[in-house]
Amino acid sequence: MIHRRTSIGWLVGLASAGLGFLLVIGVILFMIFTLIRGRSGITYGRHNMAGNSYYESRIYKRAAAEYTAMIELDPNRPDGYLLRAMAEYRMGAFDKAIADNTKAIQLEHRPGGSAAIYYNRGLDYNGKADIDRAAANLTGVKADREHAIADFTQSLDLGDKGTDAYHNRGFQYGQLGKNDLAIADLTRVITERPDDYGAYMDRGMIYLNTRENDKAAADFQQAIRINPNSARAWGVLGWAQYLTGDLPTAIQTDQQALQLDRSQNYVHLNLGLCYAVQGDWNAARQEYEAILPRVGKVERSAGLTDIEDALRKHPDSSALKHARALFSSAPTH
Repeated sequence: MIHRRTSIGWLVGLASAGLGFLLVIGVILFMIFTLIRGRSGITYGRHNMAGNSYYESRIYKRAAAEYTAMIELDPNRPDGYLLRAMAEYRMGAFDKAIADNTKAIQLEHRPGGSAAIYYNRGLDYNGKADIDRAAANLTGVKADREHAIADFTQSLDLGDKGTDAYHNRGFQYGQLGKNDLAIADLTRVITERPDDYGAYMDRGMIYLNTRENDKAAADFQQAIRINPNSARAWGVLGWAQYLTGDLPTAIQTDQQALQLDRSQNYVHLNLGLCYAVQGDWNAARQEYEAILPRVGKVERSAGLTDIEDALRKHPDSSALKHARALFSSAPTH
């Protein structure tokens, strides 16, 4: 059983289009407005630089206020809107960030200048998808993901030369079940950045979806090569190995994952399942009885589904029958 991460925890590259971009803009604006608009330009530049300082210090509300002052001084420039959108993104105000980036796109007339803004708005839609998913707004989630894909594509079409747009677009393709497109984008990222832990993890998850479990295991092993202390990577590798039928190795992998982080409930469930499939009910029961009191209804239901799937392959397994009975009788909470 695999619990998918929330996409916000796997956003790629905001810093590359974020703070560094902010500071460059700050210098440019200060020079331009000082030279062209006299005192008005100096005031604009001071708000810009103050906002950048607050942003760097993670005081995003104050940063947004400074960028608002920029907009009030000159509402026909895109800079204040795109900068305020970045602060709003950091505050989780995704609808506001989308609106500001949309305005910045409308005002941006430099050739290729909109590429970074489309990219940032794609990140806003990434975040909005998580909010809508938490609210069980499935129609909204689908629309958010489609908007994100469109914005990352537009960024690339306008000349974005980085791999972050491919990574984010690939992740969203995967969330929509467009697995071939997801794999193509993530493979491109890996080709250009062979030590990208997140790209291997994301592509490995897609391979699990397509039931290419050997490929998934290979990607998770690459992720571990890059970050050997990642309990998450060890945990999903153990699941992939279980799916390939390599139970002894899966057990060792799950044990390693738990040595790194014993709070991973799904790894305990996977380990118990491996023991049960092997016929070792005593070991399986020890894992299950230790974890069942702390898992919620969704995790317990998923664990039971895995047990039932295993029983279809091993209908005479007494250990799996015991496991099913234990899960069916466990109190809900």
